[in-house]
Amino acid sequence: MRPFFTMLKCIFVIVAMLPISTTAIAKTPESPASAKIALTENKGQVVDQFRKPRTDIDFKLSGGGVNIFIGDGQIHYQWYRNSKPGNTVTKEPGISSKDESLKRYQDGAEMNAYRLDMILVGANPNAEIIKEEKQSYFENYYLAQYTGTAFTFNKATYKDIYPNIDWVLYTTSGQLKYDFVVHPGGDPKQIKLKYEGATAMEMKGGAVVARTPLGNITEQKPYSYDAVTGKEIASSFTLDGHTLSFNIRSEVNHDLVIDPLLNWATYYGSTEDEMAEDVVTNSAGHIFMCGWTTSFTNMATTGVHQTTLNAVTSDIDAFIVKMTDANTRAWATYYGGGAQDWLYSAAIDPAGSLYFAGETKTYTGLASTGAHQLDNGGLFDVLVVKIDPTDGTRMWSTYIGGSGDDDGYVNCDAEGNVYLCGETWSNTGIATAGSHQPALSGGRDGYLIKLSQHGARIWGTYFGGTDHDAAQNVVFDTSNNVIICGATRSTSGIATSGSHQSTWGGGGWGDGFLAKFTNTGSLIWSTYYGGTAEDAFRDLASDTAGNIYVSGYASSTSNIASSGAYQSTLNGAYDAILVKFNGSGVRQWGTYYGGNIEEGGYGIALNTDGHIFLYGVSSSTTGLVPANGLHTTAAGNGDAFLAEFDNNGMLWWSTYFGGAGIENDWTMPVGNSGGGYRGTGGNININNGKLYFVGGTNSTSGIATPGAYQSVLNNNPPPYTSDPSNFDGYLTCWQVGDTLIGINEPFTDTIVCLGSTITLNYSITGQYGAGNVFTAQLSDTNGTFALPINLGSITSTNAGSILATIPDNIPPSSKYHIRIVSSLPWRSSSCGCATITVAAYPDLIASTDSIICAGPNATLQLKATTTFSGPLTYKWTGNGTYSFNSTLQNPVITPVEFQRTGTYIVAASNKGCTTYDTLEVLVRPNVVITSIGYNNPVCEDGVLMLNANALPAGATFSWSGPGGFTSSDQNPLVDTSATMPMAGIYKVTAALDGCISPVDSINVVVRPAPAVSITANPGLAVSPSQQVTFTATAAHVGIAPRYQWYKNGLILTGETNATLITDGLYFSDQISVDVVTEDSCAIQMTISDTVTIGHPTGLDNSNNPRAISLYPNPNKGSFKIAGITDNELYGEITNTVGRVVYRDQIKQTSGEINMDTRLPQGVYLLRLSNRDGFNQTVKFTITE
Repeated sequence: MRPFFTMLKCIFVIVAMLPISTTAIAKTPESPASAKIALTENKGQVVDQFRKPRTDIDFKLSGGGVNIFIGDGQIHYQWYRNSKPGNTVTKEPGISSKDESLKRYQDGAEMNAYRLDMILVGANPNAEIIKEEKQSYFENYYLAQYTGTAFTFNKATYKDIYPNIDWVLYTTSGQLKYDFVVHPGGDPKQIKLKYEGATAMEMKGGAVVARTPLGNITEQKPYSYDAVTGKEIASSFTLDGHTLSFNIRSEVNHDLVIDPLLNWATYYGSTEDEMAEDVVTNSAGHIFMCGWTTSFTNMATTGVHQTTLNAVTSDIDAFIVKMTDANTRAWATYYGGGAQDWLYSAAIDPAGSLYFAGETKTYTGLASTGAHQLDNGGLFDVLVVKIDPTDGTRMWSTYIGGSGDDDGYVNCDAEGNVYLCGETWSNTGIATAGSHQPALSGGRDGYLIKLSQHGARIWGTYFGGTDHDAAQNVVFDTSNNVIICGATRSTSGIATSGSHQSTWGGGGWGDGFLAKFTNTGSLIWSTYYGGTAEDAFRDLASDTAGNIYVSGYASSTSNIASSGAYQSTLNGAYDAILVKFNGSGVRQWGTYYGGNIEEGGYGIALNTDGHIFLYGVSSSTTGLVPANGLHTTAAGNGDAFLAEFDNNGMLWWSTYFGGAGIENDWTMPVGNSGGGYRGTGGNININNGKLYFVGGTNSTSGIATPGAYQSVLNNNPPPYTSDPSNFDGYLTCWQVGDTLIGINEPFTDTIVCLGSTITLNYSITGQYGAGNVFTAQLSDTNGTFALPINLGSITSTNAGSILATIPDNIPPSSKYHIRIVSSLPWRSSSCGCATITVAAYPDLIASTDSIICAGPNATLQLKATTTFSGPLTYKWTGNGTYSFNSTLQNPVITPVEFQRTGTYIVAASNKGCTTYDTLEVLVRPNVVITSIGYNNPVCEDGVLMLNANALPAGATFSWSGPGGFTSSDQNPLVDTSATMPMAGIYKVTAALDGCISPVDSINVVVRPAPAVSITANPGLAVSPSQQVTFTATAAHVGIAPRYQWYKNGLILTGETNATLITDGLYFSDQISVDVVTEDSCAIQMTISDTVTIGHPTGLDNSNNPRAISLYPNPNKGSFKIAGITDNELYGEITNTVGRVVYRDQIKQTSGEINMDTRLPQGVYLLRLSNRDGFNQTVKFTITE
């Protein structure tokens, strides 16, 4: 008996200052944005008001206006709200100590926050926590008490929060929910929920409301159900003060049923030899089995058609038995005459009448009065008999055949017509005139005959070529067309043009064949099936879509399996085969099924879910049954096997069946002269979720189940042989129709990520064995489960959920399938029900420029770098003062404000698989040149200095200018003696922390020194009578310069204009002009120029015959002039630009003149002159 088991599903609603919800949906208060909530693990970040870590808290959730803390068998709710408009409420950090008086509401008190505790009274404080459904969101903390990462989860289970009771908390659709799961041995009455801090508790419509000033919690009326049957169990709340408990008023008791393991199995036989050949069932669940026997007793019941063995020349009669689903015999009858008689095919018509066929050597006495053929026409004829299912009496029977050997298999169409097929050596008694093939073509042909439900032949045809052919079974499609299968050695006369295989493959008994006829006997199409070795079809079935499924065996290594088949190569000498065709004869798939020695596929049956069950015999010791089978190793030298395939030809489950002896006849060749025993018809049947197969065995164990109709082998004990002596028949019943697994729909996780977890909720029907394991599996990239990948499992016999982890090392694909399989029995959800895409997380690096500067023209380039090759979607968010969002991979922000500083997060998503990276952006202040200048005016030979200012303070500067000038000084000195080439554009930038200002510039003007020059017209070489016009051309002398002309050093009164007109000039006369200027660049206020009349005229008369010398030369401004004879001379010094820098009357002493000029270093001309026309210049240099 199954222990008491129930599941309590408790759902609560939190409502903050809202009317109480009356829905059955549990809901936490949500923010206006309805942000998703999750269980954030406490890694040390939760503290009390004294900043002490709350180690008793396991998880935290936050919703609009409420914080929720979970741990230590408690849920703590903290509401918070502004008490007055405009006030800021400070939320308490963490939650307060258990020993602290709780903050409670009082009339008239100003309420900022409130706390309510839901306590599981008597709960296990050390319950194991299982965190499930990890989310991509996480929180990083940098606190004094904790630095690290806290992850979030959608589900957490506290195992054994009470003995054998789990507490499951989970979030969905922005809501927090929790369930109590009561396992066998758990008592739901132990569950007590105490609400501390509630201002009131009340029952309302079966629900319980805990009230507080800031929010209410509603525990909805409990819904409890039996997790095995899914039926609701009466339950209610009991409220005692502030404590809530559960009242369960019913118990559930179940018998433990292991399903679809073997329901039951029985031997069927007596003291001699028996072989069960075929089985059919009716809608009432009755089972009808046929076969043959040599036993004289215990094979028939009273009141049936034949109660004793009739064999005279041979001791073989057929038998028919009716069994109930409870494994008891209802009736049984022999059927035979004085010779050998076999029945190895059974059928049932729409009215429930039974038909059996085989072959007989009995000459007469087996046909009923008025039968189609009253006597045996040769050696062996087909025997067909119709039996009343109620009591086993005969309704009619007939021989069919000619002078040769004939055998037959029977089936009934939807209209109650009876069809026979088989093998014949007879050239008469088979075909009707005008049929598809009215005459025997070879030594043996196949045949197809249609009878009415009363046994009258309607038509008949041979089917074969020039060699041996044998039909093995017959079925119908939904259009009542007729399909037969078998084996052939004929190289022609079998396949139609354009069929799947139009030529014979050859070898041994040759190939299998498949042929489709109309119900009037016209051939629609037919095909060979096989390779160069021995291959044959043995049984077939059709589905409602018109597809045809065929079983058999093969020893050929080609032309059998299709691409991508479950088993694409031959494993042994013979392997079973399974092939699917569509209604037009086009192969959909084909597969071998075999181990290391020999297998033969005998029977085939279709379940209502489209799965195919293959029954056969095996002598292999390895390679046949995978690890999920019921019996994975053979018990004897030849066992039966049962295998289940899905509609795509993939193996779901298989098992050996048998004991230490031999089950069935496992020699392969077809036909009654091919080396094997007669019979081995369909052998298998499915009806109302039950599968039955039959056979023969000489095993003394491993067959019958406890309480079977016949629990022991009645024939002689071992030694075991392959000959069916010492054999009993057997009948097995398996449960296949009501143990189903379904992945709950809608299945929303159609795209999952490598390494991620998903929760697969599944439902079941039927009952599973103790220790059953449900396992979630992933297919390969082609959607097949040849090598499934296990994702997660749970040991259970109930519906539930599996946390499935997608491996992180499989190739991404959009063609994965996901399924859930069970172990006791092995069952699978449909592999096509949940197709998923497994996508990779893209790699991602967020970056930006190393230096980011603010500015109206500045740009902030955000970069998301990845090596992922597929298309991605991006999302950037920024949390600076200015919010930022972008869906570009590499967005650009301009202008760049200083307030853009902050954390930027980029998400790169591949089909929903999102990788995040975080970037800290520091925007540095914009550097601006606030002023630029120089010491204007700047005079030639004067000081040139630049200056600039910038903000913020502390910037460095970079100058450039004419002549390759550079400087890093804020106020650089260009030169102390400026020259004209130093004039031009000077540029400057300021930099601070890598940020550089825009370039600013200034045009520096270097002003030349004032200068004057005299020109004479018509020239200086004139006669005394000529009038000469002297013009003083002054430059840089200001607005209103003043002029004064001189002749030989004497002032010319009144000559104060820029022009002097005079005559009476003689050789060596000197005409001079002084220009008085107010220009700031003048070293002295007066500048002069002098011209000398001479022949030739010129400024430099250094060739004067008088020899003078100046020494030292170079000098430091003091020098002597030797060779002077004049007592008094006029001396004038000019620099290299013609400016007079010294002028004075000088006297000689002892033929020398001592001069101390105190002029700066440079090159100068000294001109000495007198009134007598002496005029001589000397060039000298002053050094430092």
